[in-house]
Amino acid sequence: ADDPLHADLDGKLDSARATIREHIAVASAGPQRLVERYEEFAWLLSLDTALFVREFVETEPELNEYVGKVREFEHAARSIEATSENNELFVLLDVDTTLAKARLRSKALELRNALIQHMIRSARTQNEATNARYEQILARLAEKPSNEAELASLKDFIRTSKDEVLSMVTEVEKMHSRLGTLDEFSYALPADDIHLAWSTMEYPRRVHDAAYDTETRIEMDKV
Repeated sequence: ADDPLHADLDGKLDSARATIREHIAVASAGPQRLVERYEEFAWLLSLDTALFVREFVETEPELNEYVGKVREFEHAARSIEATSENNELFVLLDVDTTLAKARLRSKALELRNALIQHMIRSARTQNEATNARYEQILARLAEKPSNEAELASLKDFIRTSKDEVLSMVTEVEKMHSRLGTLDEFSYALPADDIHLAWSTMEYPRRVHDAAYDTETRIEMDKV
């Protein structure tokens, strides 16, 4: 153990090991930084998409806040794609980032799309209810009163329905504004939803014309 030759050899081995560890540490710095860049997006994987959307919607966010959250996930997807090449070459390692990049980006887009689809479903529900109410109004305006009480009721309905239609028009405009925000994300709105959304814009004129015809008919019946 006290042999000077052995001691000198051990010293050289220790020095060689230290040098190797130092070179490995330096060579590993690049891959470690790459890992850290991807770890910045790891929080996406902790989110349950359906639960996240439900809890977020329950906060009743304003439109700008809602779009901001969609934009956040859109930006994350773009940032993940730009984080690195699919294969990063280092001194000691060749790191394939394809799987990590694809998984993280897919999750970001899944969250983005879930928020967008919720907005579309909400608009669809609103539009269906709006059109159904317009049809009810048209059906009521088409009724022919058989006595003075029914005539008075119809006149009162014509008067109140005008205010109701104005209110519905305002809500429809808000709905179109919400759907219009999707243009930023190049998200294709289903054709049926496009048709449904625009059909809500046609009813006010139909109701106006029907109300005018009914009022004209009432006046003519007086003669």
